Amino acid sequence: MDKTVTTKPQNALIQWVSKPPVVMPLVAMAHVVALVYTLVTAVQLGAGAAWYWLQPLWLLLYTVCWLGACCLRKWGMYTYLLLTIINSVSHIAIKDLYWKDVVSSNLFLVDILFSFFLIIYFKRFR
Repeated sequence: MDKTVTTKPQNALIQWVSKPPVVMPLVAMAHVVALVYTLVTAVQLGAGAAWYWLQPLWLLLYTVCWLGACCLRKWGMYTYLLLTIINSVSHIAIKDLYWKDVVSSNLFLVDILFSFFLIIYFKRFR
């Protein structure tokens, strides 16, 4: 008698939720909600200048990188850390409050916290 166990392939969404620690998919959903809110706000304000779209761009990049990190990919973690470093340096270096709000992401402290979380779980990444 053949005693091989066959497992059916899992759905990608189930793998995305079950593979990483519980907090990571929740943070991904928070990134998506923040991105949608920022996009809706930018569209409603009718931001004509190109630099007003930097906030949605920051959140889009952070969201894509975090989704990669949720799949336990090193590129997602490394790019998230790089974005956080660039964002933190720009937030500290820019003195004018108007340009600080335009150029850097408003969630940079939260992004630093999430970066520490990624560093803690570094060994799980492929």
